[in-house]
Amino acid sequence: MFSYLFFVFLVFFFLLLRPQLSTLSSSSAASDLSHRQALYGGGAVHRYDAEGRRDAVVEVPTVQVTACTLGGPGLDQLFITTSRQGLDPDDPLAGCLFRADVGVRGLPAREFAG
Repeated sequence: MFSYLFFVFLVFFFLLLRPQLSTLSSSSAASDLSHRQALYGGGAVHRYDAEGRRDAVVEVPTVQVTACTLGGPGLDQLFITTSRQGLDPDDPLAGCLFRADVGVRGLPAREFAG
């Protein structure tokens, strides 16, 4: 568990030091220790492997990607939320929810015991 948390810390540290036009928004972890990062202003979700290398990109047809999470019956679908705040009203996809089949299972939610 510690090594996975350290990996997540390194991914955030690496991304924050890189100059980029987008902002980190939210992230999601998977059972294969990969990590997905939503890019607000970047129109994409990046996937990083267990070694911290970006190995996949899910392009989103609007720029303000706000969050991503793995879900669905098999926890193998990536749900991506977006925002339309401050965008041109002519962008019909801003504010929509998107789904991508990513071929890896997410981690089940830990339920609150009370």
